[in-house]
Amino acid sequence: MAQKHYSYGSGMRGCLFDYGPHFCEHKTDAIDSLLNLFDDSLSVGEAETMRVNLLDSGFHAFENPSEAGAQYCEVSEQPGECPEQDD
Repeated sequence: MAQKHYSYGSGMRGCLFDYGPHFCEHKTDAIDSLLNLFDDSLSVGEAETMRVNLLDSGFHAFENPSEAGAQYCEVSEQPGECPEQDD
């Protein structure tokens, strides 16, 4: 089986990520990281919608971008070994 990892981040459409890109080995870890980051700016309903959107399509557009500080977040599968991070 080929190795893979996930990259994730958030920002404004048409721009580089404001947050990220970050990398992890599991999609659910990437989603949990984004949910944790935006926890204070999401309603309970949007948090669940965000989880479903990221699991299904890898993309979520925030209901209130000014509150979230970003227009969207995304998770994408990448080929190869997970890179080291300098966080």
